Amino acid sequence: MSIFARFLLTFTSMTPAFLIAAFVLWPKEKLYSVILFILSLSIIIITYNIIKITQKYGEKISIKFKSAKMDNNSNIDYLMFYLSPLLVLDNYSKLRALCIIAFVFVIVKTASADCSFNPVLRVFGWRFYSIEESNNISYLIMTKKPIRDTQKPIEIVRLTEYVLLRVD
Repeated sequence: MSIFARFLLTFTSMTPAFLIAAFVLWPKEKLYSVILFILSLSIIIITYNIIKITQKYGEKISIKFKSAKMDNNSNIDYLMFYLSPLLVLDNYSKLRALCIIAFVFVIVKTASADCSFNPVLRVFGWRFYSIEESNNISYLIMTKKPIRDTQKPIEIVRLTEYVLLRVD
């Protein structure tokens, strides 16, 4: 589940760029536009359902942590990526280049343990915090509730090796 979950989280964060590409391609490449649109919405729906299923049926554990801070450092990076199709898409060959770059990005992000703020999931109300346990191990926690008290243990399920999902 860990690699699949990382793949979904990474791919979901990229779907707005594909939706913009679908919009830009619509007048000339309707088939590719529809494929990108359906693929993007499918990934968002699958990811949302995987999160809900994991939250409901995953093995719940209680953790305490010594610090927590909001993790939304990548807003500008994502915004620039989302707008990139507007700059380059005027023909099919540029679409292929964009897809290859996106594919490489997904593979690299999935293969790494790095998982960060996801603007698409933020739209669904998820907040992202970097937390640190007393043994100095850091995790990213996804939650719908703000974390205000680091002394109070919270119940979580593990989504990936370093991404935890709060059971709200």
